[in-house]
This record gives sequence, structure tokens and C-alpha cells, in this order.
Amino acid sequence: MGNMLVPLFYGNLHGRFCVVFAEVNMRGSFWRFRMVIPVALMGMVSVFGWAQSGAVAHKLDIANRQPQAEILVLGSYHMENPARDLFDVTADDVRSAKRQKEIEDLATILRRFHPNKIALEYDVDEQQKLNTQYQEYLDGKRVLSANERQQIGFRLGKQLGLKSLFAIDTMWEFPYAAVQNWALANGEKAQLEALTQQGKESAERMQQFLEAHTLSQIYQWLNSDSYVREDMAAYARMSHFGDDQDEAGSQLLVHWYERNTRIYTALLRRTEPGDRILVIYGAGHLGPLRRLIQDDPTLQLRRLDEFMEVENSQPAK
Repeated sequence: MGNMLVPLFYGNLHGRFCVVFAEVNMRGSFWRFRMVIPVALMGMVSVFGWAQSGAVAHKLDIANRQPQAEILVLGSYHMENPARDLFDVTADDVRSAKRQKEIEDLATILRRFHPNKIALEYDVDEQQKLNTQYQEYLDGKRVLSANERQQIGFRLGKQLGLKSLFAIDTMWEFPYAAVQNWALANGEKAQLEALTQQGKESAERMQQFLEAHTLSQIYQWLNSDSYVREDMAAYARMSHFGDDQDEAGSQLLVHWYERNTRIYTALLRRTEPGDRILVIYGAGHLGPLRRLIQDDPTLQLRRLDEFMEVENSQPAK
């Protein structure tokens, strides 16, 4: 695949305001400085996606070790049943009167965070699509689809008076087939099948939980430390499959963590001092994203349970 130019930073160089780019191949395997473009040529930069990148003018001060922005990551199940995960659940229709009331209750909880930005699981290349869909909703020309990005993100954005929302996702390879092939070729098929069965049982428990609880209870459970630990353990155990010649399991983790790191850096490029950003994402991303945000001294990680009512302070079992 070819290479692309990625804007890194801007500043004054010999009295001229310039933008510094890096060249990266499309698989992200190398970076190098490529060119410096004077601001007079900025009209050409949109060719490389600068105009749609979501980059902000006021960056966080990296040298300042005090939190300058607050981030709340809301881990979600996929309401619209897109069948994109390794183990899927079948969700009921959130457009029913009962679920709509519960979504409003959840929105009330999230408003207590007072977010001034909302970032969603739209690919960064789909920012214009997101802009169009959200504006149609604001104008009363779009009925919300069943997915959580619109049911929660669009709805809350309108309630908060936000003019735009932010796309921060990036799809990346998830080479699970390579893990299956290695296990089959190296006598580890039974081990992988045992983990697969555990994954199916976990999906069945989630299915039962969805059917028996309100959305506020569901989201409190999905965002609990115990749920995140169990989810992260499933990924970590993939690293047991492989050897020195074929690191199938570790390569799967490399791709998974690379995707989450790219999501995190896309979020950073849209973060300004004083921001309170609500990130709505599939719950499987919670572990890596929380870890990165927690480890970054320029950010303060916030959690859903901080904003729950006292009587609902513990996830339902």
C-alpha cells in the first residue's frame, strides 16, 4: 500500500508560520519527517485530510503534568446488532417505548458530567458523513437509527446544544484466523476451543443480563472494573498461541492495541485545555482506552459510576 502525509504540529520557523508533516506508510509501520509547508500553501493541505482531521488549534501542554481535560469513556454494547464482534449478542429493539425511556434516564446520568464534546465510533474518514447525519437530526430531518452512536450520542449532543460531534475510530486488521491456524497446526486446538466456549458463555450471560435489566444497570455493569478485567483477560490469553517462528497470538494483540492507540491519539488531536469529552465506544475498548488516558498526566479519567445515583451505586448481579 502507498504512503500518506500526516500533520504533526505547527509553529514559527524563521519568521514563517509552518505546518510539519510526517510520512507514514498505510500500515503504520514507519514514520519519518517529510516536509514543512508554509501557511501560504495551506489551501493544498486539504488534499491530505487536514481540513477534515478534526485537529484543534489549542493543544494540550505536554510538558505540564497537571490534568488539562477530562475524559469519560462510556463502554457500550452494540444496540443495532451489527455482527462485528467475535461473540455477538442479540439486542432487543431500543426504539421501543420502554427502552426509549431508559435511554433518557441514561442521558440524564451522562449530562451530570457536563461534556462539551462527544466523540463517537465513526471512522475518522467518515467525519463529513457524521456531520451530515447529525445536522439532519438537529434539523428534524433524520430519525435516529438503533445504534448507540445515534441513540445516545446524537440525542445527548442535541440536548447539550453541541453543534458538532467527533469521529475518532479507525478499523484495523484483527488476524484471529492466524491464531486458529496456529492452534490447529500445533496441537492446541482444544485449548483454543475451550477459550472459544468461554467466550460464547460470556456472550450468553450478557444476553441474559440485557433481557433482565434496565439500560442504566446494563451500562453500569459494562463499565465496571470487574467486567473490564474479564474482557482484558480474554485478549491477554491470546498471546499463549504462537511460537518463535509464528507469533500468531502476539500479532493479534499488536493489531488490537494498535487500533486502540490510534483511537486514543485521534481523541488527543480533538482535545483542548478545559474540555470535558464523552467518548461512546464498544465496551471491548474500555480497558486499553482507560489505561492510556489514566497514564497520560495531561488528562483526567472520569468513570460512569461517579455520576450514578447513590441507590444505583453497585452494578446489578
